[in-house]
Amino acid sequence: MSSRALRKAQQRAEEERLAALAAAPPSDNDEDDEEEEEAEMPVAAKKPNLFAMLDAELEEAAEEDEDEQSAEEQAGSKPAAASSKSKKKKNKKKKKGKAKAEDTKESAQTEGDEDFDSLLAQALKSSSISTNPTQATPSTASPTSQLHSLLHIDHRHLDLENEMRKLFGRAATSRESGAEPRQQQPRGQRLPGGRSLLAAGGRRNVFVQPNENWPREGSGGLSMDLVEKNPDDGTVLFKYAHSRVYQDIQRQFNECVRSMDPERMINHLNNFPYHISTLLQTSQIALTHNNDPTSSQALISRALFALGRSSHSVFPTSLASGIARISFLHFENRELYFAGWKYILSLSRRGLWRTGLEFIRLLLQLEPLDDPLCLILVIDQYALKSRVPQLLLDLASTPLLQEKWSNSPNILYSLSLAEFMAGNTTTAKERLSASVKRYPWMLTKLHGSLSVENIGGRSLPEGLWGQLPPSDIDNLLAEMYTLRMGDLWNIPEHARFLMDTIESVRKLDGKGVESGVGSAAYYYIGEKQRDLARHVFLMDQREGRGLIGFLPRGLRDDQGYAWDVLPPMGGESSYQKELEGLAAGGEGGSGIGVGGGNIFEVFLRSLMPSFQAPPPQTQGENNGQRGGEGSFEVDEENLRNTLIEMVEEGVGYPDGMGEQERAQLALNVGLVPRELQAWFGERFGVTVADVPEAQETLAQEEQQEEVVEEEEAEEERERDSRAIDRLVQILGTGDRSTLRIRVDRMFEGQGEEMAEVRRRVEERLGLR
Repeated sequence: MSSRALRKAQQRAEEERLAALAAAPPSDNDEDDEEEEEAEMPVAAKKPNLFAMLDAELEEAAEEDEDEQSAEEQAGSKPAAASSKSKKKKNKKKKKGKAKAEDTKESAQTEGDEDFDSLLAQALKSSSISTNPTQATPSTASPTSQLHSLLHIDHRHLDLENEMRKLFGRAATSRESGAEPRQQQPRGQRLPGGRSLLAAGGRRNVFVQPNENWPREGSGGLSMDLVEKNPDDGTVLFKYAHSRVYQDIQRQFNECVRSMDPERMINHLNNFPYHISTLLQTSQIALTHNNDPTSSQALISRALFALGRSSHSVFPTSLASGIARISFLHFENRELYFAGWKYILSLSRRGLWRTGLEFIRLLLQLEPLDDPLCLILVIDQYALKSRVPQLLLDLASTPLLQEKWSNSPNILYSLSLAEFMAGNTTTAKERLSASVKRYPWMLTKLHGSLSVENIGGRSLPEGLWGQLPPSDIDNLLAEMYTLRMGDLWNIPEHARFLMDTIESVRKLDGKGVESGVGSAAYYYIGEKQRDLARHVFLMDQREGRGLIGFLPRGLRDDQGYAWDVLPPMGGESSYQKELEGLAAGGEGGSGIGVGGGNIFEVFLRSLMPSFQAPPPQTQGENNGQRGGEGSFEVDEENLRNTLIEMVEEGVGYPDGMGEQERAQLALNVGLVPRELQAWFGERFGVTVADVPEAQETLAQEEQQEEVVEEEEAEEERERDSRAIDRLVQILGTGDRSTLRIRVDRMFEGQGEEMAEVRRRVEERLGLR
């Protein structure tokens, strides 16, 4: 097929697409309509390129067939961007050679036309995917196709400048870019030949676009492999890979962590400006320690740019079609999830909800059924705040997600609000009534966050009094939903809809809650509970800090690292195992030996105040003993015997280290409890006086533990106070006798454990 025929095919496809758009009825999605109105802007060049899709398909075929003919067709299918003048010059120079080559290839080209036409038709079909996220899914489509259609990515919405232009005008984008004029940029920051950072990447980045002030460096050995294409559902599995060079950089990063030297970490970032783990760690430092969200977002954007620049050439097309998959189990892949999530949080701080929603769809597309980041708990917030309620309604009704989403309390409540925002008032009331009957404790939390003016001073019906979350997990879900969606429900129009609807809900039957029907806790067990904990750890500290207390203690004490938060069971990376092994076993007498995790924890706490690690274990754990950092619960005699055996046998110590050196090392790193240090020093001939730094470290750890305990106690008091405030608001106002009756009903049958809560409520109401 000639290039002229290809151009005609492209023109026909474009004319059909425009005709379909012209014939389509107006969309309810205002923001998509406004995007179309900006067609005259340069942004219009970002629409999907038919031949880029075809190029990707041909490249995939070339990998499977491994023949030169497909590679030649791939090169010939690129967009015709060169001028006709340059083509003529090229043809004049190689006219004879080309004619001869065409004679020898004519038969092969004829035989390949059929396959080529098939690929072209497939690409044309792919290009017809609508960019409107609210487009109805055909009822005849398979469940898999419906999911792909709803999760496909529109790359226009991944560019925050498009939303900023829409919100603040074109002037905001020039400030956002932060790029200096080319002639004003310092020498040495440009690439050879005057190429920009975008041009050096060879194609537009799939995630974020670069800032011209960013360092001009390569990926450092990060790449993406196409693992397999699933013939059953058409999904394409990708995996990030680390070259040997990148593995060495990652190990250098581990050394920076072990060195306890923040300056060394910064130098590492300067030397390797696109190393993902370093960017994730330093962005956390910038946000939590320096309170610099701008720098934090810049670092996260750079990490996403590096991940996008290293992606496979077929990956963008797969994302646009909703078929890209990346397993969360592999550490190399998880960095994309964490970078994407942190970027979403940074977008929400700036009110860029539509861009954040598109990135949530992107991450959800990678593992839609397992959802390792529990995006189900946040997608409703972004969908409704970006005024795309139909997307939430469609996702909740698609067969592959319907069962799971229909059991999530936040989704059920938000679906009623989505129906109301879409103008379906009757359906909205039905959905809200069903949600209140199933999860009434969600409403009691939500009602407490609404302003008295917006609800007209109305209290909850009597049937909802005393409906408290049946478990800590339910309490967590209710608190999380109120934090995220309370402001949306507090809009006067939405608040009136809420109160008008629940007044029609008569007396509720409490048996459902007692039997577990009204609890969502049993959906978060095993690995899903671990996913929920990861979601809380990744939340903005302003929101998530008060929610950690609802998690089981075993998960609270093992948050992982800033660059790999709470890895899935069985998904620990080789880097993590190596890092923890070095911290626990020592390396060449470098001073970090057995128990070196104590010093390692000090460094991590200096980077992340919220970091909590499990108490270190001694090598005597096999016998049931556990070491301490100044306190111990095992029998003192058994602990002494364990310490003696460990030092004398050299378990876990570097080879060639003498007994006295091993004892001194155990004392230096704080392995020996202070109560036994005098005995231990006399037993092995070592003294604590030789290690003032160790004493200072122990003192700092104790001081920090006291601070953490005080903060946890304060958080618990604040949480209790908020709960009392909500209970008082639920009870409403009235005379003493009316309030007394309501209090008696609320706490009837609650048991002695609620006596203190009742006392405080009565004090607030003036009944004591």
